[in-house]
Amino acid sequence: MLANAGSRLLINVHFITVITIMMIVSGCNQAEVMKTSDNIQPLVQETLIDGVLSNDASMAITLGRSRTISIWDVATSQLLHQWSDDDFDETNYLLALSGNKQFLATAGKQKISVFNLETGKLDIRWPAQGFNPDASISSLFLSQTGSTILVGMNDGSITVIQRSSMTMSFI
Repeated sequence: MLANAGSRLLINVHFITVITIMMIVSGCNQAEVMKTSDNIQPLVQETLIDGVLSNDASMAITLGRSRTISIWDVATSQLLHQWSDDDFDETNYLLALSGNKQFLATAGKQKISVFNLETGKLDIRWPAQGFNPDASISSLFLSQTGSTILVGMNDGSITVIQRSSMTMSFI
């Protein structure tokens, strides 16, 4: 009886081994299909400081070295909105897009700005602060609807801003 169980185990191990080898060999014989783009068209010619692509890849936001922020329709390469460095209180370094593509947040070292992308107008401007008064913004995130803004500071603090109530809390 013990010999019979050992034989079954040996047969099962051999069966699994044969199946595994067949899967590996059949996978290796298939040619890998490489897809290439039919058309490569850059949206901007300058070096980028930051860029964001929407979740569905239909919209791109670029922040160029000239500090111009541009909103693009990716399918048509059409410029939807654009702001220059003169439109801000301080130089921008970071971008964040809400998941629903309705709001864009930009950040300099000490301030964030949130734009409504349907109108192209400034929605709010907010000074950011951390635990250390000399801290500067190091990361930026917008929620799906743009109602919550997360601002990471280089001192390790995170500021949570609720747009509807204009309240701020630290983590």
